[in-house]
Amino acid sequence: MIWAVNIIYENDLAFVLSISLMTNNDKEIQNAAANMIERYGENALKEVDLRILELQSRNQQEALRLWCEIRERVKLLLDTPTDNSKH
Repeated sequence: MIWAVNIIYENDLAFVLSISLMTNNDKEIQNAAANMIERYGENALKEVDLRILELQSRNQQEALRLWCEIRERVKLLLDTPTDNSKH
């Protein structure tokens, strides 16, 4: 298991927003989502949607469930601001 820690920086101070326990499956989903964003940028969600449609057409239910989870993580990562600049 892996611990995930979310930290926000403000005025040279670090504040812990949340600490959560990630399972290996969570980590795999996080890595897959991050890889899709790294590879496809803003189009990552569209690419994941294409994979989901392909899996639906092939009736691959287990893989479909996984890619739906990856889609949610991609959406979350794309919607989360990453600007750590000081104000």
